[in-house]
Amino acid sequence: MPVSFSYFTSLSINSLKWEKPETKLDFWNRASYVHQLLVARKFNERFSLEINPTFVHRNMV
Repeated sequence: MPVSFSYFTSLSINSLKWEKPETKLDFWNRASYVHQLLVARKFNERFSLEINPTFVHRNMV
């Protein structure tokens, strides 16, 4: 029963102007992160299954 595992991660930065100019935003306050585990298995020539649990974190300070 061969199963393949992959891990994906991403970092993105929001570069839009903030609605409240008096709010001080550091670089990390604009960051968002994604972590994803990809688990896949091919059952036969016509059927494969992939499960992708995903975690998204947004810095909202």
